[in-house]
Amino acid sequence: MTILTIDLGTQSVRAAFVNKIGHIDSITQLKQEVDSPYDGWAQQQPKKWWNLTKRAIQQLLEKTKIEAKSIQGIGVCGQMHGPVGIDGNGEITTKWTQIWCDKRCENICDLIKKDYDEQD
Repeated sequence: MTILTIDLGTQSVRAAFVNKIGHIDSITQLKQEVDSPYDGWAQQQPKKWWNLTKRAIQQLLEKTKIEAKSIQGIGVCGQMHGPVGIDGNGEITTKWTQIWCDKRCENICDLIKKDYDEQD
């Protein structure tokens, strides 16, 4: 049994083939950058996520000579809190997405926390 796994992480995208007992048979990893144009900002481009994911899968297929039609399952995991807009045609509409470690709204969060703490 061949299962394709995809991990969209903050610093890389990985694709791997895992066998029925959970052993990683082969893996590819492509580095990606976090854009931080200002202090506290952390953002990435969802289109780059998609392109890196496709490249990682393609490299894995080429490396292992496994045919895509023989894949029996797919597992996907990824970073959290990164909203991405998609239009009616399935196209990504979000140019930049704030990722989990972005801190540009930290002051607003502090105000909400202070207000909440004062209500106790």
